[in-house]
Amino acid sequence: MKKIFKQIENKHQILIEKAIAVMKQVDDPKHSLSHVLQVVDYTKEILEKVDADKEVCVIAAYWHDVGRIEKEKGHALISRRNVERGNGKNAISEGYG
Repeated sequence: MKKIFKQIENKHQILIEKAIAVMKQVDDPKHSLSHVLQVVDYTKEILEKVDADKEVCVIAAYWHDVGRIEKEKGHALISRRNVERGNGKNAISEGYG
C-alpha cells in the first residue's frame, strides 16, 4: 500500500507542494502544516481498511485546510475552489501541467 501512496504523491507532487507552501504560512497550531501532515497519515491508515478513491482522498487531505489562509468559516469550499482555480477544473483527473 505504501507504494501506491508514493505513486500518488509523485504524480501530484506540484499540487502537494502548493498546498504545503500555503500551509507553511498558517500560524494556528491546531491547523498548521503539522496538522495537515497528521491528517494525511490518518487518511492513509483509513485507506488501508476501506475501499475509496485513494488519489482523491490523499490530495484532499493535503488541501483540506488551505482555505483557512483566506477565511475560517467555509474554508473547505475555498480549499476546493483553490484546487480548481489554480490547477484547472478537476485537477486530479485531468492533470495540471
